[in-house]
Amino acid sequence: MKSVLSLPEFPRISHHEFVIARKEAMAAALQLRLTQALNKQHVTALRSLNVVVSDGEVTISGDVDSFYLRQIAVSVCLNTWGLIKLIDRIEVRSE
Repeated sequence: MKSVLSLPEFPRISHHEFVIARKEAMAAALQLRLTQALNKQHVTALRSLNVVVSDGEVTISGDVDSFYLRQIAVSVCLNTWGLIKLIDRIEVRSE
């Protein structure tokens, strides 16, 4: 006797819902790449920066101790694949 396996019923999604889900997945992947790229730098201050991705636009924010560190963070982001637009909200702490 053969047993027949049936696949579970998955809810059908519209094309619009699929596009939204795909954009969200791509944004999450870009955010992960940016976070990993910042973490690979040998500067611990860059690890505390906030990275938010929406429709390929990246907003990076937080505080660093110098303009040099800000420049490194921006450069790392600009050299990450998938970036369309970078919004720099990094503040340099004044001493």
